[in-house]
Formats: sequence, structure tokens, C-alpha cells
Amino acid sequence: MWYKTARVFAVLLVIFFILLVFSYSYFLSSLHLGPTEDSVFIAGLTAVVSLVGMIVTMIGTASTILIGWRAERRQSEESRLRIKQLELQLQAAQHTQAKATGDKGGTPKTS
Repeated sequence: MWYKTARVFAVLLVIFFILLVFSYSYFLSSLHLGPTEDSVFIAGLTAVVSLVGMIVTMIGTASTILIGWRAERRQSEESRLRIKQLELQLQAAQHTQAKATGDKGGTPKTS
């Protein structure tokens, strides 16, 4: 599982450095000559890469929330079923004890 996190981190790091290089080159080109064709291209490319990164992040966040929500719902259902099972076992044990002591009411006698 950790290797997936490391791979995602490496990809994000590469994207960050690509954006850094493009932004730096755009900054340098805007200082010397004003906006040129290359600087407009780099600015557009930077905006597109940022948009793609934002969309990927949104999809990742949404999927993580949905998976966690489903897991939590499944876990709460399992807990509810376990409680019901324990209640049934308790009732069966009480019934068995009542039979053993001869009580017809179904409740165990207290001594």
C-alpha cells in the first residue's frame, strides 16, 4: 500500500517541478521582452497543467470520501448485526438457564 502513496507523491513532485520550470521561464521571458508567443504558450500550458492537477485531485478526494463512507456504513451494519446476534445468544442462554432451574416464566431466578 505504501508504494502507491510513494508513486503518487513522485508523480506530484514531477508535476510540481515541471510547473516550476514553466513558471520560471515565463517569468524570465516577461521581464526582458514583454509577452511573446513562447511566453503565452508557456502560460497557457501552465494553466492547463494546473487545471488537470486540480481535476485529478478533486477526483481522488471524492473517491476517497465515497470509499470511506461505504466502508463506514458497512462497518456500522456489521456492528448492528453483531449486537443483534449477542442479544439472541443472551436470550438463548437465559432460556436455557430458566429451563435448567425449572422456571416456567422464562426469566432466570436470582438467588
